Amino acid sequence: MNKQDRLENLRQRFEKLVTVKFHCRIITPMFLGDAEQKASLRPAPFKGLLRYWWRVAAGRNLKDPVELLTEETKIFGGGGEKAQKSLVTVELEGKPKIITDQRLPRVRNVFHPEAGRPVNPLLYLGYGPVTWDKGSKYTRFYLAPKETFTLKLTLPASFLEDEYFKTALLYLCAFGAIGSRSRNGWGSFQVEKIDPPITAKIKYSLWGKGLFQKDYPFTLAAQKEENLIKALVWKTKNLRKNWEEVMKELAEVYISVRTSLSPDGTKDIDERHLLGFPLTNHYAFDAPNWGKNARHASPLRLFVRKKKTGYQGFVLHLPFGISKEMRKNAARKEFFTPDKQFKIWQKVHQRLDQAMQRANINDCL
Repeated sequence: MNKQDRLENLRQRFEKLVTVKFHCRIITPMFLGDAEQKASLRPAPFKGLLRYWWRVAAGRNLKDPVELLTEETKIFGGGGEKAQKSLVTVELEGKPKIITDQRLPRVRNVFHPEAGRPVNPLLYLGYGPVTWDKGSKYTRFYLAPKETFTLKLTLPASFLEDEYFKTALLYLCAFGAIGSRSRNGWGSFQVEKIDPPITAKIKYSLWGKGLFQKDYPFTLAAQKEENLIKALVWKTKNLRKNWEEVMKELAEVYISVRTSLSPDGTKDIDERHLLGFPLTNHYAFDAPNWGKNARHASPLRLFVRKKKTGYQGFVLHLPFGISKEMRKNAARKEFFTPDKQFKIWQKVHQRLDQAMQRANINDCL
């Protein structure tokens, strides 16, 4: 840390601190636990979630992961030789009800064309996660839908004037979901009130091949069609009476999206691997650095929101490319060109446009 950075760090530590409170309601089962996998509301995952959305808010203006991590560490702290203490304190208030009933909620099955049979949509989206004992399925405990809690952030007052930080707070409110399988809609929570209110101006990157140059989420994206800007966010067309029905509909959408892409890849990669890896029954065993151990987080994030007269599902696409380590050794290198990835994701967008409606960030709040 140079002299200027040290002085800035000291200034922030001794300036006036403020507290921001987010009054939240749990929308879908929140599989958030402690070291013993017991349902528990803990600050650490929420701090990690805030860091994630800060990276998305700041990433478009910082050239590489090293610079991004450097700036992130100044705010949220980090270890190593240049260890720094976080300038943001995260606390939680409230005791949401813990559900210990191990039965799955009742919901109608959906047809999976490749399985050739109906499947449970909650299990398809990774409910639980479900574990097995002598052929019987049971789930881990979770924090109950409809319960409330308060997320408290204590931080330097200047952070509420910082463009990146304010935007990160807005993203957390708009797309918030936490815990196990949160990318698939579980752990969705809704911020019903912020004290004091936060406003931020959202900046999108235009949808194009250049968004696949980085292998980590770094921006929200939007398509420009004539004079319209369409964010890469979709919402279900109709409101449903409960979260179970919304998750069923999201499962149908996700099945439709995934089966629209080629799954062939038992030996090497194929289109569907770009939606997330590993892929059940398609492990790409012959592609070095893939197999069962490689990881490519899904660029699609599903979540659920409560409206005045019902529940609605959303899909957000945060575009980014496959990691350098994974793409350098696979035989089918054509799948890693920006042009090819762009075309594959165009197919995904077309399928989402058929099944859902375009949304904007205000729809998610």
